[in-house]
Amino acid sequence: MVKTRTKTNEVLLHILCCLAFMAMPVFSVPGNTSFFDVSITGHYRDELWEYGLTIVFFYINYFYLIPHYYFRKKYVSFFLFALLAFIIVTVLPEWYTMSYERMQSPPGHMMEGHGPMPPPYRDGFDWGRFGPFADNFLKFALAFIISLTLKINSQLKKAQREKSEAEILFLKAQINPHFLFNTLNSIYSLALTKSDDTPKAVVKLSGMMRYTVSEASRNYVSLEKEVEYITNYISLQQLRLTSNVDLMYHTKGSFTGLQIAPFLLIPFVENSFKYGVNTDGGSVIRIDIAVEGDVLLFKAFNKKVLVRQSDTESTSLGIENTRKRLELMYGGKHKLQVLDNKDSFEVTLQLQLK
Repeated sequence: MVKTRTKTNEVLLHILCCLAFMAMPVFSVPGNTSFFDVSITGHYRDELWEYGLTIVFFYINYFYLIPHYYFRKKYVSFFLFALLAFIIVTVLPEWYTMSYERMQSPPGHMMEGHGPMPPPYRDGFDWGRFGPFADNFLKFALAFIISLTLKINSQLKKAQREKSEAEILFLKAQINPHFLFNTLNSIYSLALTKSDDTPKAVVKLSGMMRYTVSEASRNYVSLEKEVEYITNYISLQQLRLTSNVDLMYHTKGSFTGLQIAPFLLIPFVENSFKYGVNTDGGSVIRIDIAVEGDVLLFKAFNKKVLVRQSDTESTSLGIENTRKRLELMYGGKHKLQVLDNKDSFEVTLQLQLK
């Protein structure tokens, strides 16, 4: 309801601004104080073309040229289209006006003692006929600058809003209650059997929780710590797995000195365990993390098993959130491929790190 009201107010504001802009020629006539003092066939008729074309260019630039060319960094195409629009908005009104005035002036009409009457031109042509072009150029420049400024401002607000939404979802996803519950149960089982692995499991879980609290607010973290977090996660997951689960986890390359957005990879790892673990057999999970120079190569594969609907929705939300974070933080510096097949799920991510 609030969004609809805001949209309606925005449309009304645009309409009022357009009407006010179209009314400007009326009050630019010397000595005119009323709209009804100006004939549609006179000064206002000529200016109507110019102001109307300027408004048309404004909205074409705002809704099409800027989003499709400027924001996509197709600057040459953008400025070529802008140049074409400049020629149309600047030259076409003057061509129309001169043609109209010639049509209104009879070719055989003579001034007494002075030969044929010259066609009546507007006052703007008194200074070398450049006046009207200068006026049109000013209107075009204002339309160009204002539309570009408003669109960039709108895009910045949209990006900030999407970033805030992604950050909220990101923070909500940090502590997975299912994982925590399962891990505590596994550690409890180890404690009952007095297993030597109990202290190690507690240390791993403690380290993960500490990392979650300390690094969640950062834009970038050490890749070494991020991989260590994933390693601890997989180790704790293994506590509840049986020998029927075929799990392979490999890391390759040097992670030292590189940084990555925190918790960027863990949703894909969680996805593999949610979709791929079946203790009755047939479970296959493959996770690979490699670094070549400053490029990270991540792959996660699992055979699908039946999962609860709530888990499926949670996983889909986590992956979609990660897509948004990748776009916001890495833009064109990443390639993400998700293959959701009937029997398997595979994620491949190539990411240029800082």
